[in-house]
Amino acid sequence: MADAKLTPSLFDKLTIDDRVTSIIDDGPAIEAAVGATQLRLRPVSQLERYNEGAMRTSVRRELNWLLNTVHLGAVQDLSRYPHVARSVLNYGMPDLTGRVSSREAVQGRARQIEESIRLFEPRLDADKLHVEVGTEVGIDNAVSYVIRGDIVSAVRAMPVQFFANVEVETGEAVVRE
Repeated sequence: MADAKLTPSLFDKLTIDDRVTSIIDDGPAIEAAVGATQLRLRPVSQLERYNEGAMRTSVRRELNWLLNTVHLGAVQDLSRYPHVARSVLNYGMPDLTGRVSSREAVQGRARQIEESIRLFEPRLDADKLHVEVGTEVGIDNAVSYVIRGDIVSAVRAMPVQFFANVEVETGEAVVRE
């Protein structure tokens, strides 16, 4: 059975390298003309090669961008503008730099991360999304979070799990699978 075709995000469509040279076999007609062992080079669109791994990488990359962007609500009171608070004008997270690392604050950040992902990463099923504080040891001056969910822009739900380490002093997040 052929692999189901996945649809890349608009960003991926606009930035993907349009053409890649790849070796393919053009079938019996070319074999008769040049011999069974000779192949020729033909450009193949990267969009044709967009697969499950590329989808996971794209979601991970965009989660990384989301967690490393300070949203407008961090510097501007948006309580009178609820539509702005839920729009792309407020893309990102509250500033995580130098925040107190009490248990309640760390749990609160997990909820903020989950809410931001629900708002700005539509490829993850909001009903299956869960962010919790990680138990990773050996990371100095960082808090780890586990992000679990299903990518639903695929033909069938694709379960994923990402790990985000947020450096306490700088607020820098690193997301990995």
